[in-house]
Amino acid sequence: MTSAPAASRWVLIGLAILATLILWVYYAYVVQPMAQGIGRLREELRRARIQASATEQAVARAPQLKREQEELTDEVAQLRNALPTERELASVIQFLSDLASQTSVKIQSVFPQRPADGTASNRRAGAPAEPLYQEVPIQIDAVAGFHQFGSFLSRAEHGPHMLRVRSLRISGNPREPQRHALKLVMVTYLTPGAATGTLLPSEAGHASP
Repeated sequence: MTSAPAASRWVLIGLAILATLILWVYYAYVVQPMAQGIGRLREELRRARIQASATEQAVARAPQLKREQEELTDEVAQLRNALPTERELASVIQFLSDLASQTSVKIQSVFPQRPADGTASNRRAGAPAEPLYQEVPIQIDAVAGFHQFGSFLSRAEHGPHMLRVRSLRISGNPREPQRHALKLVMVTYLTPGAATGTLLPSEAGHASP
């Protein structure tokens, strides 16, 4: 009579163990994968929301970006129109010669050099063969005092033409100790013209009085 309760107890223990095993299997192979899948879906949903928000912002900014692109295009066109063409390079040389006379700088020679290949690095996207501008070096050999030459440079860089100093070499002048021999290279910016090669001679000597 005592064996029946013990057997029942072992049956209950076995059922409890079996139930625990079933629950563990259910959790390990059903609940846990489902929870992981839900976590992945939530992460994908979060990323999708971020991407959708970024897309909406890009779409909202599209008109503004288009206006900015049009404004930049207009600015580039205005800058190109403000630059002299290769046909007008002579006016830049004449300006420098007149300015030298006004500032008592004695120019011995002045001549433009051909633009080196690749100096016109700013080009329109999609049209690499058409440069926006060309850098044209102008070499000037002159004799002047420091004060006169400083005045010449200041007025040249603030004049009507876009000019900047690329290099400068100063040496003594035994004949005139108060005046120095100057070898100056200035760069001007031109809109490419239709007659490249014939309007930019490699050497066109000019001397101011």
